Amino acid sequence: MLFNSLSFIFVFFPIFIIFFIFIDKTKKNLFYLSFASIIFYGIWDIRFIPLLIGSILINYFIILNINKLKIKKSFLYIGIIFNLSILIFFKYSYFIVNDILYFNFNVLNKIILPLGISFFTFQQISVLVDAYKGKVKNYGFIHYFSYVSFFPQLIAGPIVRFNQLNNQLLSQKKEKNLSWSNINLGICLFIIGFFKKVFFADNFGLVVDNYFIIISNKGTLHSFDYWYLIYNFALQIYFDFSGYSDMALGIAKTINIKLPINF
Repeated sequence: MLFNSLSFIFVFFPIFIIFFIFIDKTKKNLFYLSFASIIFYGIWDIRFIPLLIGSILINYFIILNINKLKIKKSFLYIGIIFNLSILIFFKYSYFIVNDILYFNFNVLNKIILPLGISFFTFQQISVLVDAYKGKVKNYGFIHYFSYVSFFPQLIAGPIVRFNQLNNQLLSQKKEKNLSWSNINLGICLFIIGFFKKVFFADNFGLVVDNYFIIISNKGTLHSFDYWYLIYNFALQIYFDFSGYSDMALGIAKTINIKLPINF
């Protein structure tokens, strides 16, 4: 599910906020936030929920061992290799096997890239490194799970350090009061991000797609056309990430969570 989709704007997010208002205990907030994040991720493709949950479970087990055992560096290496292996398999296995090793395994072309895998993989690697440096305190599995699966930044960032987000989750009052100023600011940020994504990024994308269609059909382009294509593609990428990050910041702000500004 994408933030700019009608199902998110008019169904998922309003329901999420309504239930969030009536859940007034911090630990219940985290359970609800984790559950909502899994639902959000599963709506895109339910088959990848086990991948996300499995990745979180294994990384949490590794973090526990980094905190408890003396062989911290070994578990750090194991964790990094584990995370990068998953990322390489889903993103680069076809390229490595078919284009570099020249094996004709076309079945690898059917691999679907899980949404947000780069973000939740590198985010968990950052926790492993912080745990190795002694900067991560174990507050329990639900805190770690809600940190990794936090849906506003799950699929497109921004990548947030564990203490930066977890401290905000911990600092929420037992009797939670929603801040209407934060809600207003969050909605404004979401609208700004939505405008960047739909008006700028998508329109630049149409220009890029048209040029790629001409190129794929072996059409003739002049040097000016290529420069214009590069210009539009760069702006499409920028406004796509910038808009999506603003929407993520806005959604998080409505529940009193401050994410770092990327753009």
